[in-house]
Amino acid sequence: MKKPRDIVKLRRWCIRKRGTPICHMTVYRILVSSGLNRPLQKPRVKRTYARWQRRHPNSLCQCDLKQAGARWLITNLDDHSRFVPASEHFT
Repeated sequence: MKKPRDIVKLRRWCIRKRGTPICHMTVYRILVSSGLNRPLQKPRVKRTYARWQRRHPNSLCQCDLKQAGARWLITNLDDHSRFVPASEHFT
């Protein structure tokens, strides 16, 4: 669960005033039972992701680069089959 900013601020305030650490979930439960929490007015927007996987072999190739010390690993990858037609270390 992500801690809302107000709960974190209230928790820090409790520690400063009382000197006793208090769990963020305890603060949240107190706010809910007192009716002091502010729920979202509208639902969050769901993001959609575009898939890049191709339907046919060799219609899209990717090139991945990774540095391993002083050497580079260069890999070509077919996006449809995930087949690696070429991969080699270079200096």
